Amino acid sequence: MVRKNQPVLAQSSEMAIDPRREKIALQKFFCYCFASFV
Repeated sequence: MVRKNQPVLAQSSEMAIDPRREKIALQKFFCYCFASFV
């Protein structure tokens, strides 16, 4: 699980330059967390 989260954090930090991409990254991150939680 930790190894999977590391690349996601790396992508989100790169996307942080574009606010629109950051929103999409956050939505994907929350969806991933919600799917793994359920």
